[in-house]
Amino acid sequence: MTEFDRLKTLQKTAAQNVNIKVNSVHISLNFDPSERLSQDRLKEIAATYMDKIGFGKQPYLVYQHFDAGHPHIHILTVKVDAEGNNIGTHNIAKERSEPARKALEQQYNLVRAEDQDRKKYSLKPAYTA
Repeated sequence: MTEFDRLKTLQKTAAQNVNIKVNSVHISLNFDPSERLSQDRLKEIAATYMDKIGFGKQPYLVYQHFDAGHPHIHILTVKVDAEGNNIGTHNIAKERSEPARKALEQQYNLVRAEDQDRKKYSLKPAYTA
């Protein structure tokens, strides 16, 4: 699918219920700077995370960014299911996202968020002249 097609899929799904004012969800999954994860592994982690929070059947986009001192991905999806119903997100962070994150850390042998150093990482230039 082209980028346009992927966007249209999300828009078409969201349009199934115009009464849902906030119809999209943005998620950022962040990893320790020491972790070197392939694109395939990041996609796998994203898919597992989406399943664990109850959005696995939803269309979603995953983008890897290099704009911070640590690896991370952004996930965008919609809160409207295939039948036009709202997918509730009240307390999703505490009730679904945090347990999902902890399970992913164990399943994929990732650095636990609780164990990460709270030191500041300096950004390195992406391009040098």
